[in-house]
Amino acid sequence: MNKSIKKYFGHVRLGDEVILLSGNSRGKSGKIIAVDRKHGRVKVSGIALCMRHKKANNTGEKSQIFVKERFISASSVKKIVSG
Repeated sequence: MNKSIKKYFGHVRLGDEVILLSGNSRGKSGKIIAVDRKHGRVKVSGIALCMRHKKANNTGEKSQIFVKERFISASSVKKIVSG
């Protein structure tokens, strides 16, 4: 494992409550719902939302728009310590 990737995961784990340190959503908090160790990224609930469009395949279906979270850099989050 690359040392530069490994160092970003000593401070956060899956399920931790974190706060964003940089970007458009700076200061917002959420829970980590997914971790990508290979690329040094995490998914935080309610942060970095994107819209995905699904085209109708059959004649009876309707097209849909899904809202989901994107991965963000693990170095831009900080664990919230309670207590």
